[in-house]
Amino acid sequence: MNRSITLLRDLADHVDQHRLAEHEVLSAGVDLNGLRVHVRRPQDKSMPSLLRWHDTLAAPSLTAQVVGESVHLHAHGLLGNTKTQIVAVIADDTADLLRANFTLTDKPTQVPVHKLRRLVDAEALMRQPLMELPGADVPPMRTTVDGAR
Repeated sequence: MNRSITLLRDLADHVDQHRLAEHEVLSAGVDLNGLRVHVRRPQDKSMPSLLRWHDTLAAPSLTAQVVGESVHLHAHGLLGNTKTQIVAVIADDTADLLRANFTLTDKPTQVPVHKLRRLVDAEALMRQPLMELPGADVPPMRTTVDGAR
């Protein structure tokens, strides 16, 4: 059987096993280096998707690289015994945020996954509507002039 077809079937099984969102896969292919998967989410929320994929790979690492106005994030690792690369292209304000927090160039730069997670969590919190913040449904306290409740 063709090795490419086998690897793509392994990828489909991996997506099912780890409950990864199929609609986030923009493209998947096989080349001499192994599997390459491009992920994308609406409103440029690709970093959380890339981190989910990163967590499912064996021996994972993370790199970032400036390409024009965008930043390409790459999660490298093994899917079974196959070298696998997950790619997310980050643009606009999120790319600026990555450039501001990491020293990125046009060469691949190692990115500590724990720092990227903190950045993703902070960005998600900033994008959350005020009414969805924890405690937003709590009515304001009423106080008297002397501070008693």
